[in-house]
Amino acid sequence: RAESLTGVGPDVFIPIAEEYNLIKAIDLWVIEETFKKIHQERSLLMDRSVIFCINISSAELHNTSFSLYLGSLLDKYHIKPQWIKLEITETSFIETDQSSISVLEEIRALGVRLALDDFGTGYTAFNQLIHYPIDCLKIDKSFIDNLGSKNGTTESMIEAILFIAKSYKLETIAEGIEDREQFLYMAKNGCDLMQGYFLAKPM
Repeated sequence: RAESLTGVGPDVFIPIAEEYNLIKAIDLWVIEETFKKIHQERSLLMDRSVIFCINISSAELHNTSFSLYLGSLLDKYHIKPQWIKLEITETSFIETDQSSISVLEEIRALGVRLALDDFGTGYTAFNQLIHYPIDCLKIDKSFIDNLGSKNGTTESMIEAILFIAKSYKLETIAEGIEDREQFLYMAKNGCDLMQGYFLAKPM
């Protein structure tokens, strides 16, 4: 029941779930609950190009069964894979190996899209992006927060990210858009999508 929730955020419970090896079960539970809801509302969604973004743990990069479970859930609930985008934080890619790349390739082979979340915080070299089978970069809120800084470094970084993303044919999403100036700057520089309180609070 909602009134009994204590307000423990994911920054608290996710590390605990990872430590006690519960995170994979939580990932699958979240995905299945999302798919159930999509299935319930499919008549409303059929004529709309809606994409559902779901965060998954870095643990799934080392879960060779993940794509099988994901595929079975897509089939079970009759979900179009193009409706789903899975988001993985950039820091998850620091220790990425060929096995992890294979897991990502298997996910994409299902038709599900992949986004690299919080881009700019994990020290991924631009030339590494070509090795990751991803579709989208989400520019971290910390960059957006620093727009308008005196030395212009943030603007240069954002413009470099947008340029590289276009070179690799990756969609870009700006996180944390909280005012008109941020929105106009990102729109002017060709960012594809934006999210943040300026547009809508979480619902």
